[in-house]
Amino acid sequence: MMLRSVFWGSAILLASGFPSLGLTSEPLQGLRNAIVGVESKLDRDHSGAWGGRPGALGRRPGRDSDGEFGGRVVPGQPSAGGFFRGGWMGGVPMPSLSRTGFIIADAGHVLTILDFPSDQSRVSVTLADGQRVDAKPVAWDRTTGLTVLKCEEKEGLSGAEALQLAEASPAWASKIDVLYFWSAGNPALAGGRVATAPQFDVDLLSDTFQLDVAVRPATAGAPILNADGQVVGIVKAKRPAFGQEGSVVAVERSLIAKILQFTSEGGSGGLPKPMLGVGLSQDGSAVQITSITRESPAEQAGLQLGDELRVIDGQAIRGSDAVMAAVARRNPGDELEMTILRGDEELQLTVTLGARAQVEQADEEVAVV
Repeated sequence: MMLRSVFWGSAILLASGFPSLGLTSEPLQGLRNAIVGVESKLDRDHSGAWGGRPGALGRRPGRDSDGEFGGRVVPGQPSAGGFFRGGWMGGVPMPSLSRTGFIIADAGHVLTILDFPSDQSRVSVTLADGQRVDAKPVAWDRTTGLTVLKCEEKEGLSGAEALQLAEASPAWASKIDVLYFWSAGNPALAGGRVATAPQFDVDLLSDTFQLDVAVRPATAGAPILNADGQVVGIVKAKRPAFGQEGSVVAVERSLIAKILQFTSEGGSGGLPKPMLGVGLSQDGSAVQITSITRESPAEQAGLQLGDELRVIDGQAIRGSDAVMAAVARRNPGDELEMTILRGDEELQLTVTLGARAQVEQADEEVAVV
């Protein structure tokens, strides 16, 4: 795919062969100010290596910034989502991964993607005016790495215009722009199209979509903009590896909306995951309950072993992935209307979802939703 260079003053904009969005100079200035660079010091995982940790369910490995399962990032080696810079602490090399972030919701928060978000993460943010400030994760989603950062020196963000979240998901084949950090005040622009409609990813437990767009390093965490300059998603990873053509994987706007609502209500730490509390087996398209977690929403609602899940909130269930999607798209405390088959009898039940951290698992080896 051919690239063409476009210049905003001293800024280099890299666009794909698709026509770039015709953003006017007035909103363009605000978009430029909202793009920041994010540098995160990486922590070692439990094995002492740099790289992926198990996913939240404890049964699937998490994706790293390259989108690979169980992948490990290596100090000094480029990553598809960002690039490394060297650093030392106590004589031990501490790699840092540079990527993109953007100011969202208000002038005190930055949204980005981190591989290992936690309240112990060491993060710095480079603003459009070149000022570098320390930032701390205040909320995050572990399966995708979506992270809300709070800059310690909020005054440095006072002149920046926050990006706005779109109200609708991107449509298949629609034009988009990816705006990512290149240098302070000079973001790069890559134009492309939505390659796949948003769909549920059972490994990331979130709706994702793919982009047909050519991007460079440091694009993880970059906002994906629609024709109105509003955010429809955030870049998660690029496939295949660095320096090769491939699709860009993005987290859809619904998870962004969920984590912003969580922080606006005073929430902090990991984004609570909704939980039904059942283990499932699939025979063809039929889905049966094979285990029930003690004191879970499923047990409290009267679900039993052997029940076949037929319908959830008016949607026919065809496969266990459909159950996972129906649960993951909701919030703890939400109600699900379910139709089940128990023996020869069809029953209607209402289940109030719990939060994963608040429910004891009967067997850690059993995957539950």
